Amino acid sequence: MLRSRLSSFPGITGKSLIEQVSGLKEEDCFQEFVPNLKRKKEGCVVLVYDLGVKRNIVKTLIGLGCSVKIVGSGTKFADIKTLGASGIVFSNGPGDPEPCTEAIKFAQLAIKDRMPCLGICLGHQIISLALGGKTVKMSVGHHGANHPVVNLRTGKIFITSQNHGFVVDEQQFEEIAEITHRSLFDGTIQGYRLKKFPVFAFQGHPEGCPGPQDIEEIFEDFLTSIEQKVEILK
Repeated sequence: MLRSRLSSFPGITGKSLIEQVSGLKEEDCFQEFVPNLKRKKEGCVVLVYDLGVKRNIVKTLIGLGCSVKIVGSGTKFADIKTLGASGIVFSNGPGDPEPCTEAIKFAQLAIKDRMPCLGICLGHQIISLALGGKTVKMSVGHHGANHPVVNLRTGKIFITSQNHGFVVDEQQFEEIAEITHRSLFDGTIQGYRLKKFPVFAFQGHPEGCPGPQDIEEIFEDFLTSIEQKVEILK
């Protein structure tokens, strides 16, 4: 019986699953207990575009001094103008990124508006598609908390948490982006930053660090771009 059910499973390619998991609220993240008030960043309001966000992403942002607003995956870009966001995080989430057309459109508009953006896991893939890139189904996905990733700028190696079955095809990225991180297991893209826009992306889970927290530098780079934007607007 189990074998027949497995053989009849249609797979997840071509299916959008984010509607089933989007819906975290700020109060679910205990925001009032987490901020380090000494590190509160003036004007740093981060909008989390919820594709199935992990609570620890929100807690990490708050712990780094940000005010956080969470919006669902069906939110229109025009609707966020009143929220005063100074940066956007496209969260993790399940499944194939290509059917997530509304999220891709949202990312395209955010990038065009020169909004500082950070994509994590599925969000990393959504931003890639928004830039005209492609994603492909992996024959063997990345799952676990022991994946070595190298920072190509510094040569530093991180042990990261990963949980994805799709990967960004890098062929069209050389002209517009700098590849910043690679997997030491299979060489796939693990991170990049755009050359002309304040946009960063990371395939793994920088918030998923049961031991050392040095991979939180992914958040720090993003927040630095927000601080630069806030300074310009003063």
